[in-house]
Amino acid sequence: MHKNYPTFVQLRPSWTPVRHLYPWGHTIERILQSVSLPPLDGPVIYISSDYGGSNECSLYETYSVLYLDLKESKEWEWQRREVRARYLADGRRMSFKALNDRQRQAAIGPFLNAANRISGILVTIAVRKSIKVLCSDFQFFEYSKSKLALDPRMTLPSFERMLRIVNLLGLLMGGLAKPNQHVYWISDQDALFANPNRTNDLKNVLEHWTSHYVTWPLGEVGLGTTIIDEGDRVEEDLKFDTRSCGWSGFRNRERFGARVRRTYSIEAYNSTSWCY
Repeated sequence: MHKNYPTFVQLRPSWTPVRHLYPWGHTIERILQSVSLPPLDGPVIYISSDYGGSNECSLYETYSVLYLDLKESKEWEWQRREVRARYLADGRRMSFKALNDRQRQAAIGPFLNAANRISGILVTIAVRKSIKVLCSDFQFFEYSKSKLALDPRMTLPSFERMLRIVNLLGLLMGGLAKPNQHVYWISDQDALFANPNRTNDLKNVLEHWTSHYVTWPLGEVGLGTTIIDEGDRVEEDLKFDTRSCGWSGFRNRERFGARVRRTYSIEAYNSTSWCY
């Protein structure tokens, strides 16, 4: 007689040591090396990012990145479509700002349960607003603006924010990406993509900095925003999952001091949050 045992995702170490450009990268790598990671070996990697802390009352700026294997996340896609067909058949977006809508209220539980089927890792870092420099001082900013032919209207705070996000992405790509994988980054529509010049600046910075972390050939590497969504709401839904899980992880820890790290759901291996 055979018993029905529960099935588990097989976890295994899959972090590749990377070259660091900034001291804080060592801390992030040490934390990620301490956890077992899900399989991330498929041909296509999606990266969804979301940012918070723009409110004047917030003490922190937050950067959340969801790094997922699209092939290993098929069950999430099936469940996501089922939830949409049942509750959001008209194609409406999931949004925290519109949760007074009854259909969205009914969908949010099943929607986030479906996110448990994502095979990936969600990282949220929170940086105190009093910390102005993690990546660039004025001298390096002026040098980079000239070397990369950045928009002359670029400001140091904008460049600093861009570098924080790009270096977090580069660190994850360097530690997790495999040779010849296609990597697509979908960002929230914010100041990073404010206009064509800023988008081109971001492209140049991404190419330059990620080459320090990823020293092997990748397949196609693309970037865009949720505006590219073709109507199936995949990109929009990933942004919602990134924001909801990253936000909940940070909110449960923002009362702690520097470098406090804990693990949260999506599932235990999927979400890591810590503060500076």
